Amino acid sequence: MKIDYIIFSLVVTGSFVLIELWMAAYCKAVKTVEKYGRTKASITGNLRYFFIFLIVSLLVSGIAFVDAAGDKVEGNFKKIAGGIAPTFAYELRRMGHSRLTPSTAPDNASYLYMMNAMVQWMKLNPEIESIYTMRKLPGGRNVFILGPETDYNRDGTIRGEKEERVPIGEVYEEKIPELEQAFKGHESMQPEATKDE
Repeated sequence: MKIDYIIFSLVVTGSFVLIELWMAAYCKAVKTVEKYGRTKASITGNLRYFFIFLIVSLLVSGIAFVDAAGDKVEGNFKKIAGGIAPTFAYELRRMGHSRLTPSTAPDNASYLYMMNAMVQWMKLNPEIESIYTMRKLPGGRNVFILGPETDYNRDGTIRGEKEERVPIGEVYEEKIPELEQAFKGHESMQPEATKDE
């Protein structure tokens, strides 16, 4: 269940509880007063059922709206990533990415050229937060090949370890099924982002 829908449900339920408490106090205060042949208590009781119906309807219909909105955002992201990723891969292949190895020197001209190109791509495409390339070693470990500096907070300055360049050959320890699918040549996207260092 999505967090925004949980918040929505809590707000609606909390509102209902407050209305219910107010109505209970109101009924108690006027239960003996007659108006239009009915007591105000019975009028208030009818309103209570109306609010129960309204809240249940909102909660049930809310599921569909939240899921539809989430699916739309995810679909848009897949289109963006699906269009940009092959272009990046083509350009890196053309620049000679396959010649880079975990032992390539960090001052290698081709390595620096590709890193600078990736930094420029991120500047030109603000929707892209970061780009990395990895390689699977024969022993099964995943290592970074290109991990350019990333200005996550967009302040124009690279600060701290999180934003700094990832050294070539650094091992990536996280085990992510979607990443393993990518190494097998299958397009894949995580439904939830992986948090790491």
